[in-house]
Amino acid sequence: MKRIILIIAAFLVFQSPIEAQTKTNLDLVYDLIDRSISKTEPFINQKNNTYHFVYTSPDSYSFLKSSVVNSYISKGISLKE
Repeated sequence: MKRIILIIAAFLVFQSPIEAQTKTNLDLVYDLIDRSISKTEPFINQKNNTYHFVYTSPDSYSFLKSSVVNSYISKGISLKE
């Protein structure tokens, strides 16, 4: 009986708060895409030009293309695919 009480007491004392993941991994990837586009923005000289955009990735990552394109468009950079 003492052993069970000791285990329960240890569990209560050493229990760390469990928090849910605030952002999903996909949200983190989208944030990283936005950051990388922000870092390339200073290298683009004229925003009023239309730039040719080629997205190359494995098929399993093709869903990220829209995020990359939307990120450029939100920064005011026109893309032609």
